[in-house]
Amino acid sequence: MHVPSNYERKPNDGDSALQTPLSATRTTPSAAAPTQMIIFPIKATASIEDISTPDGQIWAGALDILEGSTGFQLRDTLFQHYTFLSSSDWTRLTVLLRPLLTNDTATFVVRHAMISDFTHNPQSLGNGAPVTGTAIYLATDSDGWEKTWALWTTIVPYAKGCLGCAGGWVVEALNGHEKGYVVWVGWESTDLHDAYHDSEDFSKKRKWEGGQPVNWLLMATLAETVESQKMELNVLSDGYVDK
Repeated sequence: MHVPSNYERKPNDGDSALQTPLSATRTTPSAAAPTQMIIFPIKATASIEDISTPDGQIWAGALDILEGSTGFQLRDTLFQHYTFLSSSDWTRLTVLLRPLLTNDTATFVVRHAMISDFTHNPQSLGNGAPVTGTAIYLATDSDGWEKTWALWTTIVPYAKGCLGCAGGWVVEALNGHEKGYVVWVGWESTDLHDAYHDSEDFSKKRKWEGGQPVNWLLMATLAETVESQKMELNVLSDGYVDK
């Protein structure tokens, strides 16, 4: 998968882990847009990336259903997202994917969040980055969390391998908690993402946070198949719990 080269390293920075982003942190986040996130429990043995395989053909058919569904576009309201979940297109999609799943459709995870870009042209989830690190935080103080997150987004774009970040409040309750905040950060590789976890500024971020992480997931995006603004279907390809 091609990764856009839109970052350059600082001059004479030696072995520094920092870089200078050509698309730096926004002075204000973009307007929040309703975003639908669907996670399917795909079998580890499924070869959905290879279109020549039966699994790949099923996956391609699933994407065709999404792209061909009535009103498929960058949706403006949450109502449009919920309408899709009660449509015949959603039923066709879940039936088609059953051979690829580890469990039945009752295990699908569907969430909605009001997502804003916090860096210019973030590459996360379907917009160019081969890997996206995502976390959901249970925030206890909305104002405090937003200030903390905004501060951190002035730091992470300079981490080696970072390809921009976005985030927003989750609409649904999470495990009984009313407030949850989802974060998407694009990375050039899982190794660079993991290396950032050992850095000093990540340690500071953990101390700043007004909530606690529910989980971290590494999701390979399908940038070659689905355009960023049309990404409604994400496949869970790898996962781990942040320690």
